Amino acid sequence: MNHSASTFAVSALFALFPINGIAENAADYPSKPIRVVIGFSAGSTVDTSARYLGQKLAESWKQQVIAENRPSAGGIIAAQVVAGASPDGYTLLSVSASHAVAPAMYAKLPYDTAHDFAGITTTVSVPAVLIVSPSLGVRTVGELIAMAKAKPGEVMFSSGGIGSDTHFLAELFYSLACNNDEQAP
Repeated sequence: MNHSASTFAVSALFALFPINGIAENAADYPSKPIRVVIGFSAGSTVDTSARYLGQKLAESWKQQVIAENRPSAGGIIAAQVVAGASPDGYTLLSVSASHAVAPAMYAKLPYDTAHDFAGITTTVSVPAVLIVSPSLGVRTVGELIAMAKAKPGEVMFSSGGIGSDTHFLAELFYSLACNNDEQAP
């Protein structure tokens, strides 16, 4: 496999929560288990980082942190669950950067991204890596771009879905590779 590291980073936001009625007494927080709703499947970067951080928070807080996966619709289902939860700071959300772009991609969301949530922290930044099959016969990014331009519509990419970080990175790569060229791949 050929690999080409990129300087682009994909960030996962951890623990966005409803901002109306956050735990009234911060000194007593947390006084009961905390649920972290994860907008992606088990084993994903968002899931793994949320579970790792949840374990460390549980040790520090001496309170159970429960991970709950709700994969679907690029994190929208998980965000809807958290937006509908009691706004007391005990239900947190772990999503990718797709949470921030969802309002631009979907005409109607079951919540208001800007007003229903407050970011707590970025938990992980992952470098993007371009991987191609050796069977393509290309060894550099330049060769891949040249091949794609020579065979329009034949080069495909995979991503985590529409609006995902990997989708936008692929589109950014496409845009940069095209450089406003009519012979775009």
